[in-house]
Amino acid sequence: MVSTIGFLCGYFFLPETRQVKNAKEHASEQQWFYSPQTTYGASGLDNNDLTKSCEISFITWVCIGCYASTALHTMMFDEVYPLYVISENGLGYTGIDLTFTLSIMGVVTLISQFAIYPPLRERVNIVWLYQLTIFLYLPVYVLFPVINWAKHLFGGGIGEKLVWYALLINLTIRYLVNVVVYTSNMLMVCIWRCLYMTLSRH
Repeated sequence: MVSTIGFLCGYFFLPETRQVKNAKEHASEQQWFYSPQTTYGASGLDNNDLTKSCEISFITWVCIGCYASTALHTMMFDEVYPLYVISENGLGYTGIDLTFTLSIMGVVTLISQFAIYPPLRERVNIVWLYQLTIFLYLPVYVLFPVINWAKHLFGGGIGEKLVWYALLINLTIRYLVNVVVYTSNMLMVCIWRCLYMTLSRH
């Protein structure tokens, strides 16, 4: 339900997916995306234009490859995370604890997408933003075994609470990085694709 609401809000209200009338408010690369030259049928395509429009530039392939590699390790994490939380060799939490953490991360994802990413996008180039955040996956993934080790080392009491808060903080960083990396990557695919089509017609 939360994912559906997030998708609908993102589709209709995010600057990157609004109609042409709002495109003037954004940077030049978004103007390429909304320009008539990048729209099929806006000025008519002959056979040569149609052939060029079906081509994909090398940079676009690189962006697609980055997206695929990111999707691979994030899906692997999503599959392993429930076992990590519930297993006795993991954190040993209950199913209710698992669903609570995932529910909180759904809220974190919405806040990251609508409140955090747009200001970052306005101030930082998406390529730099992608390059700066993609490396944050490594320390985040490394910290999960450390959290598990701390859970078994400190046991109950205040140590239990510290482990719980550390898990939530690490998950929050991970889901924030997900939003930044995935959104920036998809924007790069769209922008470079449309820019390539525009330049190939001149």
